[in-house]
Amino acid sequence: MTQLTNLKRPKLLVSAARLGQNDYRRKAHLKRILGGAIPTKASAISIQLSDLENHQNTLRKTRDATLTAPRVIPKF
Repeated sequence: MTQLTNLKRPKLLVSAARLGQNDYRRKAHLKRILGGAIPTKASAISIQLSDLENHQNTLRKTRDATLTAPRVIPKF
């Protein structure tokens, strides 16, 4: 199994991600999410996104006050 198939997330979060995928613009959104420079290799992007998602999920599960909707939900 891949990392993506092993993810366990709330149904509402998964539904929101599915709804947003049609409006996803790789270049614009990755720049905001990764904080600027976008790696050229897809594997490097995947690793960075996975690390960020794991961090955000830990904040969500521990109900950490630093988790904010603007960080999780991108502007379109």
